[in-house]
Amino acid sequence: MFATVRTYQVDPSKLAEFNRQVNEGFAPILHGTKGFVAYYGVDSGKGEWTSVTIFETQEGADESNRAAAAFVNEHLKPLVRSGPTVVAGALAAAKRKA
Repeated sequence: MFATVRTYQVDPSKLAEFNRQVNEGFAPILHGTKGFVAYYGVDSGKGEWTSVTIFETQEGADESNRAAAAFVNEHLKPLVRSGPTVVAGALAAAKRKA
């Protein structure tokens, strides 16, 4: 399993629009990507927004990074102050509720 964590600084007054576009536009793209497991977005409410994407393969995780860059450039750029910072790699620890 592979994960990518991306953190953006978003104009706090535009978080609702950022969240809407991610949920309606970007999340469906990821869902259709081969090896997709899960996608979570965390809105701090203070302008910091972090996503966690899980894939079965590194190729899927790499594709999600390309897709995210393209989506941000095309749809979210006016809402983003900076970022993303990206951390990606193999999952080293995981625990799920049974």
